[in-house]
Amino acid sequence: MHPDDRAGAMACFNNGHASRQPFTAEYRVRRADGDFRWVHDHGTPLFTAGGRFLGHIGCAVDVTEQRRHDWTVGEAERRLKHLIESSQDLVYR
Repeated sequence: MHPDDRAGAMACFNNGHASRQPFTAEYRVRRADGDFRWVHDHGTPLFTAGGRFLGHIGCAVDVTEQRRHDWTVGEAERRLKHLIESSQDLVYR
């Protein structure tokens, strides 16, 4: 896990465990090749038929490409907004 994400992710996991509630977190993990990838992690509490808490069951999904796409779209929107706001003339078609 990326050091900058560790405290927030662990707080989310610990809170979910202590409260026996679902949790979701996004954080970066290092692959074997050293590259960091973003994952969306979610867990659902698991109980026995008698109500005893066993832990959480869930999965972590790689969302790196979605984050890159969202960043690219957001950056294009920021540039367009800046261009429009900095334009002195109104353009009509």
